[in-house]
Amino acid sequence: MAQLRLAVHDDRPLVRDGLTLLLSDEPDLIVVVPDDEGPPPDVAVIGANATPEDTVVASTRVVQFTDAMSIEMIVAAVRDSADTNRRSRVRPTSERTCRTAMALTPREFEVLTCIAAGLSATEVSEQLGLARKTVENHKRRIFVKLDVQNQGHAVAVATRAGLLVDGL
Repeated sequence: MAQLRLAVHDDRPLVRDGLTLLLSDEPDLIVVVPDDEGPPPDVAVIGANATPEDTVVASTRVVQFTDAMSIEMIVAAVRDSADTNRRSRVRPTSERTCRTAMALTPREFEVLTCIAAGLSATEVSEQLGLARKTVENHKRRIFVKLDVQNQGHAVAVATRAGLLVDGL
């Protein structure tokens, strides 16, 4: 994957600096301070209270996060926004959704994201370097945590709840 230039915006310095530090640890992500001299960032990662219009130029993709989201979910949303070339937002819609989002492990969230992209269990296992049986185990745990019966229902519930990136 090509390197992505990110700008992090949040009105709370501790959150902004912490997120900048965590995102800087990702090998394909470069956190930049946008200025008039250089090109705009590829993706703006903004806090839930920020408005995209106040912080980014029109050509920049946006990932909006809440405090309930894990760093893995934010990184997945950033990468997905770059893949889809759309403005994206990650925003859980209820307290139950926040608890569910936090209950999913990073690997379960990766599997759920792959399922939402239409990959079969075999394709997910190849992409993530897991045994097919391990993928099936992750899917079963996701179904229990989301209280669903199949992967189509899991994707629908996760999308409605804001767990999956939604194009705007």
